[in-house]
Amino acid sequence: CPSCTSEPHRNIVYQRLTPFPDFQAGVSTDTTMDVPELFMNKWRANNNVMHVDYELYSSVTDALSKQNEWLVSDYNNNNDNYGFPRNSGPTAHTWNQWNSYKWGGAYANHHGFYVEVPSGATTA
Repeated sequence: CPSCTSEPHRNIVYQRLTPFPDFQAGVSTDTTMDVPELFMNKWRANNNVMHVDYELYSSVTDALSKQNEWLVSDYNNNNDNYGFPRNSGPTAHTWNQWNSYKWGGAYANHHGFYVEVPSGATTA
């Protein structure tokens, strides 16, 4: 995210700790998850709790060594359209570093999402 004003937010690694629930389009529920919507517009805690379901890191090196995981999470709790990572931060809430495909007002205007496919995985 070259447009993010917070250095730790320029590269964020989301490392999943638990399996993703089944996909269902729309806002994630207790048993399903819309992963694209979660990251793009509706950063929520359903099946997505920091230190339980995932960790965030500011580098691949930190993620691989499991060091310097972020400490502060923040989620939408209503119909807000704040995407990943809302106001989460390495050590404190960090404002306006989120993206949204529905709202403006933050700095994450230029970003990408990349997914590592596990070795041996097959595609349908």
